[in-house]
Amino acid sequence: MMVTISRGAVMLGLAAAGHLSLVPLAVSQASAHAVLAFLIHRWHEVLVDHPLRPGRFGLAEVKSSSVYAVGLSAISVQNSYDQVVMKNSHSATDAVPGQYAAAYRMVSLGLMPMTAIAAATHTDFLDAGEGRTDQVARSAKFAKLGAAYSILFCIGAFLAAPLVPKLFGSDFEGTENMIRLLAPLVPLRGIGTFPMNGLLGLVATLCEPRSWSGARS
Repeated sequence: MMVTISRGAVMLGLAAAGHLSLVPLAVSQASAHAVLAFLIHRWHEVLVDHPLRPGRFGLAEVKSSSVYAVGLSAISVQNSYDQVVMKNSHSATDAVPGQYAAAYRMVSLGLMPMTAIAAATHTDFLDAGEGRTDQVARSAKFAKLGAAYSILFCIGAFLAAPLVPKLFGSDFEGTENMIRLLAPLVPLRGIGTFPMNGLLGLVATLCEPRSWSGARS
């Protein structure tokens, strides 16, 4: 939350000052992240009395970090490759890919609540609980929650799409249909997240067979 808020504050500040371009954005965000890291370090040192300090690391830590880095990079490529394709297929004008990128970002905001819930409940899925049945029930419960939210978001996106050009200017003309076509990404990605976490939970139950041995039929 602190990282997201700092990024938003930097972008709003640069936009208000009329300097929202690549170099000022990169420098400002790097500086904001450095300040944020220092504040987190001081907060941890004061409240927990165990300051965060760089330590020695070996090959095991490098391998573990690399696995997460590759996964996160793959997710970033998956989320953004369509914008690259759109840009290359409309090389004659920047209008269409720019409008598509704006529409995609607006729809992506709809995923933030479900992403937060998925992150907050991730460790719950890794708990074996009552066994396989418990994992399936937990996945179904959160998937229903995601489905209900997704329906509301899609209705809101369809109704609010025409307001985007009116609020942000004529450069956003054409985003209405794009937003409506991209809105189904929210239920597709949002609902699918919880069953995927459930699969991770099932793997956890297999690693701890005693926790679900009584649940076998």
